[in-house]
Amino acid sequence: MDEHFVWVTTRRIRSGALDDFEKAWRPATHPQGMHRAFAYWSEDRQEITGVSPAWRSCRPLG
Repeated sequence: MDEHFVWVTTRRIRSGALDDFEKAWRPATHPQGMHRAFAYWSEDRQEITGVSPAWRSCRPLG
Protein backbone atom coordinates (compact mmCIF):
# COMPACT_ATOMS: atom_id res chain seq x y z
CA MET A 1 0.00 0.00 0.00
CA ASP A 2 1.31 3.45 -0.91
CA GLU A 3 1.49 6.01 1.87
CA HIS A 4 0.48 9.61 1.28
CA PHE A 5 0.53 12.46 3.76
CA VAL A 6 -1.27 15.78 4.12
CA TRP A 7 0.39 18.86 5.58
CA VAL A 8 -1.88 21.45 7.25
CA THR A 9 -0.81 24.63 9.01
CA THR A 10 -2.62 27.72 10.27
CA ARG A 11 -0.97 31.11 10.69
CA ARG A 12 -2.19 34.43 12.03
CA ILE A 13 -0.78 37.36 10.04
CA ARG A 14 0.24 40.56 11.83
CA SER A 15 -1.48 43.68 10.59
CA GLY A 16 0.52 45.16 7.72
CA ALA A 17 2.70 42.04 7.26
CA LEU A 18 0.73 40.23 4.52
CA ASP A 19 3.05 41.16 1.62
CA ASP A 20 6.15 40.00 3.52
CA PHE A 21 4.40 36.78 4.55
CA GLU A 22 3.36 35.94 0.98
CA LYS A 23 6.90 36.52 -0.35
CA ALA A 24 8.39 34.24 2.30
CA TRP A 25 5.86 31.43 1.79
CA ARG A 26 5.84 31.31 -2.03
CA PRO A 27 9.21 29.75 -2.87
CA ALA A 28 10.57 29.62 -6.41
CA THR A 29 10.66 25.80 -6.17
CA HIS A 30 8.59 23.47 -4.02
CA PRO A 31 10.03 20.75 -1.77
CA GLN A 32 10.58 17.37 -3.41
CA GLY A 33 7.46 15.20 -3.24
CA MET A 34 5.03 18.10 -2.99
CA HIS A 35 2.32 17.80 -5.64
CA ARG A 36 0.30 20.95 -4.94
CA ALA A 37 -0.67 23.37 -2.18
CA PHE A 38 -3.76 25.40 -1.33
CA ALA A 39 -4.26 28.48 0.85
CA TYR A 40 -7.53 29.32 2.55
CA TRP A 41 -7.93 32.82 4.02
CA SER A 42 -10.21 34.04 6.79
CA GLU A 43 -12.68 36.77 5.83
CA ASP A 44 -10.55 39.45 7.51
CA ARG A 45 -7.38 38.13 5.73
CA GLN A 46 -5.59 37.91 9.09
CA GLU A 47 -5.44 34.09 9.25
CA ILE A 48 -4.37 31.57 6.62
CA THR A 49 -4.66 27.79 6.55
CA GLY A 50 -2.28 26.05 4.17
CA VAL A 51 -3.02 22.53 2.91
CA SER A 52 -0.69 20.37 0.84
CA PRO A 53 -2.15 16.96 0.02
CA ALA A 54 -0.47 13.81 -1.30
CA TRP A 55 3.13 14.04 -0.13
CA ARG A 56 5.00 10.87 -1.00
CA SER A 57 6.87 10.56 2.31
CA CYS A 58 7.02 12.05 5.77
CA ARG A 59 10.81 12.42 5.97
CA PRO A 60 12.05 15.74 7.43
CA LEU A 61 12.75 18.39 4.78
CA GLY A 62 16.00 19.66 6.26
